[in-house]
Parts: sequence; structure tokens; C-alpha cells
Amino acid sequence: MRNQENIYYFQGQSGVPDKQNEGFTANAGFVVTTQGVVVFDALGTPSLGVAMLREIRKVTDKPVTHVVASHYHADHIYGLQAFKEMTDAKVIAQEGASGYVNSPQAPERLKQRRQALAPWVNKKPGWSLPT
Repeated sequence: MRNQENIYYFQGQSGVPDKQNEGFTANAGFVVTTQGVVVFDALGTPSLGVAMLREIRKVTDKPVTHVVASHYHADHIYGLQAFKEMTDAKVIAQEGASGYVNSPQAPERLKQRRQALAPWVNKKPGWSLPT
């Protein structure tokens, strides 16, 4: 985790998401504001989302108010499951995100990620609908 005046980011590892890197191939970050924490992307597995929340708690006890999903690729959204379960944050995404979430490709991709990243991706959906 790197810091620049209340702006923090996590730099993913180069390569293909697999069991060894726990799917940590994307970048993500957060900003601590006067009202709370805004997260940008949630990483690629629920466990990475939990780890991100732990790191946020090391920096501030302010609530996570928003999670912005840049796009609906698996390595950016499957960590949303942790934010949904552990915070009251609103999920913000582009309008077209619902097209992916409700598409036949979404369950197929989740099945593939469960196989490639077990046990890091479990049977629950790895995404959360934007609020």
C-alpha cells in the first residue's frame, strides 16, 4: 500500500490471476475524506477485499461510504462481496454495469474464477449490484 496525502493505492502483481497470487493482478485504491472513505475498485477476490478493508482500518476509523467500480472485469469487482458484507458503502458503477451483471456471461465467468482461484472465490456471487 502506498500513500500520497490521504490517497492510498494497492499495486497488483503482473501476470495471470491464479491461486498463487490469489487473483491480485489489478490495482485499487482509496481516498480518506472528511466524511469517510471512498474506494476505487475492490480487487479480484473477496479475501482481497477483506485485506483491503483491514489496510483501510490501519489508516482510519472513518466509514467506507462509497466503492466506485471502474468497470466490471472480475479482477476489479469480486472484492465487492467483502464490502457488501462488512460495510454500508454504496457501490457506484457506470450504467452499463447492470448489462454485464444480468448477462449469461457473468455466471460463466464466476464459475471460471471459482475453478481458477479456489478457495479465494467461493459460491457467492463475486459482485454486488451498483446502488
